[in-house]
Amino acid sequence: MTIQECYTKMGADYAPVLQRLGSERIVTKFALRFLEDKTFSGLCDALDAHDAEEAFRMAHTLKGICLNLGFEPLRQASSELTEELQKTANDIHYGNAHAGIHVTIHRLTSVSDYLKNEYQTVAPPLLRASKKLQSTILPLLKEEQQGGKQKNLLFGKRLDSHALYKTDGTIFTRTRLPGEEKRLAVALLIDESGSMGWGDRMTHARKTAIVLYDFCKSLGIPITIYGHSTDAGGVALYSYAEFDSVDNEDCYRLMDMCDRNGNRDGAALRFVAEHLCTRPELQKLLILISDGQPADYGYSGTEAEADLRGIKKEYEKRDVILFAAAIGDDKENIRRIYKDGFLDITKLEELPKNMAQLVKQHLK
Repeated sequence: MTIQECYTKMGADYAPVLQRLGSERIVTKFALRFLEDKTFSGLCDALDAHDAEEAFRMAHTLKGICLNLGFEPLRQASSELTEELQKTANDIHYGNAHAGIHVTIHRLTSVSDYLKNEYQTVAPPLLRASKKLQSTILPLLKEEQQGGKQKNLLFGKRLDSHALYKTDGTIFTRTRLPGEEKRLAVALLIDESGSMGWGDRMTHARKTAIVLYDFCKSLGIPITIYGHSTDAGGVALYSYAEFDSVDNEDCYRLMDMCDRNGNRDGAALRFVAEHLCTRPELQKLLILISDGQPADYGYSGTEAEADLRGIKKEYEKRDVILFAAAIGDDKENIRRIYKDGFLDITKLEELPKNMAQLVKQHLK
């Protein structure tokens, strides 16, 4: 493939870049250098260190590189997605418990080779586990695609003669057309507070995200994955996988997941729940992976617990099923908050399998 064909394939305009840089050799040289450029990693380091001045410098430099090399389509698409997510975050009413708290959406506009290499290192056994889990659900999905008879309905025009003995009234059937109903959409929200860095908690949370992402994508189940923490400005949400991603690199973005600062669960849950509610699927499954109660300035204890119970109740009325997978030592408090939505994960190594099984359960 020539460099011009490469630009054409990615939807970029090669001619003005060639005119600006002077020759195909130079365009090729700088395009290849872009893959090794450290500006993006420098931007990430500055953001992690809360160094606003350095972050601005790096972001401005990166923007200039993209413009000079004509990589505007990818940059623009990623920027538009981030801006749209931020607008959504700004429009949500987070409740009195989060009054004055700003929610910021972070999303990598491009994925470094480092993250890709990290993914290639850890993913193979996890993808094999995903494929094994997929094989147990494929017959059900095939039946759904082909259509068939729905049984055990409370209302309908056709009686099921084999169910007349039942006392709960579920004695009707109906014929479902192929692909008539989209069954399930999934959202995964991961606690990225500092305590998630203890032991292997974040490692197993990341592995879970990789398995669940591959499991859902391979089966055609819409999935979004976010991490949440706090920063100097309020709540920080990290978009790793989107329902309508503009590229095919969300699996690599998962490798950027890490432990950070505090956790203000209510605001994060409300954002992701609202995001999930935009989906047309009949069931909406929201899974929170956390190692403890909320812990942020002015948001903890009974106030935070009441906020979370209220959120769970509110979104259940909007067909969002919320589960909290507890992977730390604070399980009893999490159980008290989420009650029937509590999942006790004693063995961290079983977390990916358990979460995939949970999705499978709600497909049936």
